[in-house]
Amino acid sequence: MTWRRALLGLAGLIVAVVAWNVAVSQCWSARFRYGVRLDECPAGRMRPEIWVGVSGLRRGSPGLVRVGLRAVYTTGWNRGVERTAIERGAATLSLRTETSTIPIAPDGGWSREPGGYLVGRIVLPKDLPDGRHRLVARA
Repeated sequence: MTWRRALLGLAGLIVAVVAWNVAVSQCWSARFRYGVRLDECPAGRMRPEIWVGVSGLRRGSPGLVRVGLRAVYTTGWNRGVERTAIERGAATLSLRTETSTIPIAPDGGWSREPGGYLVGRIVLPKDLPDGRHRLVARA
């Protein structure tokens, strides 16, 4: 019986040490506030950054859109700028023409890739006139 108690006590101690190590090795305020995993807490506010990449985008045919949601931060004075993926949130797309703004939604919604990227297939309107157009993403 004493060996069993000793083993249970040792197992409990190991679990407590591992749990404490996990708890102190992450910045929980950044996790809850911004949805990012960091080893060291940022100094000040994190700034959002959106990256958009497209391939095969033409009028009337499906094209692939990737939207990256990242947080930009620093961990102290005179340290470099760091970036990390934001693991929650969504993005909306619109096509801004010279005369109007057209909302665009991905067919089948967004899917999430590793690294925080949102991926979706969109189709530009077939009757889209020639001119200057800009794809705008908002998170």
